[in-house]
Amino acid sequence: WSRYASCEVYNVIAGTDVTCTRTGDPRAVVQHTAPPEGKLLKAVSRRGRLRVKGWALDPDAGADPVEVVITADGAVVGTTVADRQRTALQRTYGLGNFHGFVDSFVAGLSPGGHTVCATALNDSGKGPDTPLGCVDVVVDDPDGYPPQGALTYAAADGDVVVARGRARDRDTVAPIEVRLLVDGEDLATVLADRGAKHHKFKVRARLALDPGDHEVCAVALNYGDVQPDTPIGCLTVTVP
Repeated sequence: WSRYASCEVYNVIAGTDVTCTRTGDPRAVVQHTAPPEGKLLKAVSRRGRLRVKGWALDPDAGADPVEVVITADGAVVGTTVADRQRTALQRTYGLGNFHGFVDSFVAGLSPGGHTVCATALNDSGKGPDTPLGCVDVVVDDPDGYPPQGALTYAAADGDVVVARGRARDRDTVAPIEVRLLVDGEDLATVLADRGAKHHKFKVRARLALDPGDHEVCAVALNYGDVQPDTPIGCLTVTVP
């Protein structure tokens, strides 16, 4: 009902003659033979999920959204609804502003190349469905990313060593561990789970250091133990 009312209000304000109907409304007398239209604009694989973007509409359905089936290498990975705002379509088709789709699916795709396609389903099932195109997607090896980061601050205050920085591994959305060393000896291992994005770390540990310069280093530990750990920097601290 809200979509139908919005459609009618739009007609009044914009001076258009969009056919506003509700699914199953007996007053909507159409043949439902026109094929849908649309296009798959983008498909990418990120962190184990397949993300798609595009638009689709059915002239017989008016402002009502249509369903879109997503496949990878011919196998169905999910169905989405083209009901996202995409204002430019109103100027072209006069069927309202809400015919875009953006969605993501756990597709379970193996590393390597895949072909992702989309198909808009006819609103009634009586007319033909419409292929919206295909996009080639490359799925990276989930163990193929070494950790990244930087040691951004280190200082010694008496027998207390303080160090800060950031670290992350694109193989996971979870925080990773960072090992801190002073003059090559282990100081502490901490989790980089601070900050808005949960990738920062801070260490404050007691360590008796002789007067003079000392080297504080950080190593980001790889998620999954497949890629090597990554040294993310060293800083010199001076003990008076």
